[in-house]
Amino acid sequence: MTPAKGVLPSIYFFHGEEPFLAEERIEEIRKSFVAEEREGAFLRFSLDETGWAEIMESLRTGDLFYPGRRLVLVTVPEGKENSFEPEEERLWRDYLASPLPEVVLIVYYSGKIDRNSKLYQILKSIKSGQLIEEEFKIKKGRELDHWVRGYLEKQGKSLSPEALMALVDSAGNNLRILAQEIEKLCLYRPQAKYIDLEDVVALCPSVRGFLEYELIESLEGGSPSRALQVLSKLLDEASKTEIIVGAITQFFKDLLLAREWLEQGQDERFVFHQLRPWIKESFGAFYKLKKNQFLRAVFSLSEADLREAIDRLHSIDQAIKSGAGDREQPIFLAEFLFWYFERRKNKNSG
Repeated sequence: MTPAKGVLPSIYFFHGEEPFLAEERIEEIRKSFVAEEREGAFLRFSLDETGWAEIMESLRTGDLFYPGRRLVLVTVPEGKENSFEPEEERLWRDYLASPLPEVVLIVYYSGKIDRNSKLYQILKSIKSGQLIEEEFKIKKGRELDHWVRGYLEKQGKSLSPEALMALVDSAGNNLRILAQEIEKLCLYRPQAKYIDLEDVVALCPSVRGFLEYELIESLEGGSPSRALQVLSKLLDEASKTEIIVGAITQFFKDLLLAREWLEQGQDERFVFHQLRPWIKESFGAFYKLKKNQFLRAVFSLSEADLREAIDRLHSIDQAIKSGAGDREQPIFLAEFLFWYFERRKNKNSG
C-alpha cells in the first residue's frame, strides 16, 4: 500500500549496493519533510557509533528536546544486520508496533541485504502501509544509460550517443563519479543544451587527459595556432615540460609505427584501433573523421622527417634534464612546433 500523495509513511527501509542513489533519495525525503532548517529536525545515527537501545531511547524521548516533526536516519553498515541484543530487539519491536506520528524513520542498510537477517525480518513484520521498502541496485547496461540521460535532463541538457558511450566507458557504473563528471560538463558550457563527444574528451580526465587530447589533436589536425595556444596554456598552468615533450614524442612514435604497419599491408582500421583504442567504430561519423585525420597525419611527413622529429624531441628532453632554464624550455618547444608545421606544409604543397 502506498501512502496518499503528500503523506509520508512512518518508516522507510532502504538497502542496496548503490549508495549514491540511496543518498539522493534520503535527501529528497529530507527536503519534502523538513523544509525549514530547524535544530533537531533531522537526526542521524550510525550503528557503528550508536547502539540500538540508545537510538530507541532518542526516538521515544527526543521530542522533549526537539519539539515538532523529525526525520531520523539510522545507517546500518554491512555486518551489523544481526547485531541485536534481546533487550534491543524488544525495544525495537515495541517502537515499530506503535511509531510516533511526528517521526519519520529511515533505516538504511548499505549493502545487499540477507532476507533471513534479523534486521530484515523485524522490519518486514511491520503492518502493511507503515513501511516503504526500496532497493538501490547497481545500474548496468541500458539502465545505466537511462540514468545518465535522466541526470542530465534534470539540468536541462542532453548528450550525443557517442558522448554517452565515452562517459560510461570511462567511469563505469560508479554513479558518484558519473555525477561528478556530469556536473563538470554542465559547468564547462553552462549555456549549451547539448553535450557532444569532444566536450567529454576535452574535459573528463578519465576519458582522455587534457594534455594528450588538446595538444595531440592540434598536431594531428595540422593546426599551428591552436597548438601554440594549447602549449601556452599548459605552460601557464605549470605543467612539467618533460610531460609535454613525452606526449609529443609518443605522438610521433605512433605516426611512425602506423606508417610501418600500413606499409606492411595492415588494415587501416586495425592500425587506428591499436593506436587510438578509445575512439570506437560505434562512434559513427566521429570515428570516421578522427581515423581520416590520423591517417593524414601519418603521411603528412616523410619517414625521415618522422625519425628526425623523434630525434629532435629526444635532444629537447636531454637539454631539459641537463638543466635548461625555465625561459629556454618553452622556446625549445615552440621552435619544434614551428619546424613540424613548416615541414608538414612543405610536404603537402610538394
